[in-house]
Amino acid sequence: MCTCPLVPCMVGGSAEICVPFNLRASKGEMKMRPNIFIFGVIFLMLTFSSPLFAFYCGSNIITEGDSKIYVLSRCGEPDLKEQIGYKSRGFYRERGRYFGGRSFGLRGSYREKSVSVERWSYNFGPRQFIEILTFEGDILVKMETGTYGYLK
Repeated sequence: MCTCPLVPCMVGGSAEICVPFNLRASKGEMKMRPNIFIFGVIFLMLTFSSPLFAFYCGSNIITEGDSKIYVLSRCGEPDLKEQIGYKSRGFYRERGRYFGGRSFGLRGSYREKSVSVERWSYNFGPRQFIEILTFEGDILVKMETGTYGYLK
């Protein structure tokens, strides 16, 4: 028999424990707490991590796919600009009539576009690495990290 005044008791084994209802945790709450903790840790890791192939110019992140204008506005003029050559890109363009989701009388054409390939190097000083960016046309396609920089 329960001897707790004004609150229901929980009988466990041979001892009585007086616990008010509002302090008891249900089984669902006990299972949820570890899941919420794990979710919170993963959320924080993803929030404060930066992309793998990226670098900072001041407080700005530069990633592959950025344009030359964006990089220039964030990082300024590079210490070295090299014209590597040209690269041609080809694509097939389809033309035809489409009726009811089907295509009839397809004719297409193959087109090639030649773009210049440039390599820009940024020297951030002797305590940081040199960043080497390769542009095809106006788009950043490759990022490399060189050796430590040098005093200017």
